[in-house]
Amino acid sequence: MNCPTKNINKLLFLAIIGVTSILFSDFPILNKFSIPKWAILIQPLMLSVLLMLLGTYSLNKTSYPFKFKNQKELLELDQKGIIVSVVLSFPLGGILFLITPYFESLLPNFLKEFKISIITKVFYGGLNEELIMRLGLLSFLYLICKKFFTSLKSKIFALVISSILFALGHLPILFIDGTPNFNSVVFVISVNVFFGLVYGYLYMKYNLTASFIAHASTHIVHYLFIMVLI
Repeated sequence: MNCPTKNINKLLFLAIIGVTSILFSDFPILNKFSIPKWAILIQPLMLSVLLMLLGTYSLNKTSYPFKFKNQKELLELDQKGIIVSVVLSFPLGGILFLITPYFESLLPNFLKEFKISIITKVFYGGLNEELIMRLGLLSFLYLICKKFFTSLKSKIFALVISSILFALGHLPILFIDGTPNFNSVVFVISVNVFFGLVYGYLYMKYNLTASFIAHASTHIVHYLFIMVLI
């Protein structure tokens, strides 16, 4: 039996957990603007909830066009999806490990002072970014594209566009303290488009839980590589 309200409550609970994990990280630049740490939770929580609702609305309007066919299956623990997501997280985490030194060399000094906790990366990245980008934007983009294209083309367009938006969403922080290095902008966009395509594919092929697990596990594997090899 499909229980929309129960599933919405689960999604809201996950969004709150993810946003709360930001408190485990340290952003020195907040002191420059006299912004209390708790205040930075408001915007991502509102964005997560709004996109979560937009995504569920879009899925209902398109009669659940992906592998999962109702709200229950959206969060169901699909065994194959979990295995594929965990297995993929190893090469993805390895890629992050290999490119991190180069990326850090491109960062402006103020960003190097940021201390992003693994807890934040796992829960905010793994939960909220997937709620916003995959459940929210990818599903909504499919709804829009379906008005003009076939189902297959709509899925491809939604996947690609949402991945580009996912990449662009990582750029604003580079502009906080002035104009960033051009190479850092290109690098951030390229890497995150690739990761967005992988997570988006898992979302459509399996469900939201699969993209949750893949995104969170990527950060965990990356962290383990750092702990073991450095």
